Amino acid sequence: MGSICLLGAFLFGVGGIFLRVQRIINMADTPVVNAFIPVWIIPVLGIIAYMILLFVSANLFHRQVTSELFIIVGWTVLELCFVGILYRYGAIGRGNLAAYITGIIIVTVLSMVCYLLYYDLEYVKGYIDGMIPLILTGIMMVIINLGVRK
Repeated sequence: MGSICLLGAFLFGVGGIFLRVQRIINMADTPVVNAFIPVWIIPVLGIIAYMILLFVSANLFHRQVTSELFIIVGWTVLELCFVGILYRYGAIGRGNLAAYITGIIIVTVLSMVCYLLYYDLEYVKGYIDGMIPLILTGIMMVIINLGVRK
C-alpha cells in the first residue's frame, strides 16, 4: 500500500510540475506588468540553500542524506519562480504574492522538520511524518492555483 501511495504522490507531483510549466509557457507572450527580481536568481539561491541544508542535515543533525532534501528544495524553487512569474505578468497581485511566498516558506520549513525527524520515528509515525509534506505542498499548490487571475 505504501508503494502505491508513493507512486501516486510521484505521478501527481510530475503532473503538477507539468501544469506549472504549461502555465508559464502560456504566459510567454503576455506583457510584463509588475517588476520582480530576475527569476534566475531563485534557482541559484536554491542551489546554495541545498548545499547548506545538505551540510547541516548530514553533519549537524546526522541525518542520512536522501532525495527528499532535493525534492523539498526543488519544490520551493519551482513554486517561488512560479509565483514570481505570475506576479510579473499580472496574474496575481502584491498581496497574493506576499501570502504565497509566506505559505511556501512555512510549508518548506515544516517539510524540513519532517525530513529531519523521519528516521527517528516508528514505522506508522514515520509514514505519517512522510505524508505531511506531500499533503502540505499539494494544498499550497491548490491555494496558489485558486488565486490566479484568468
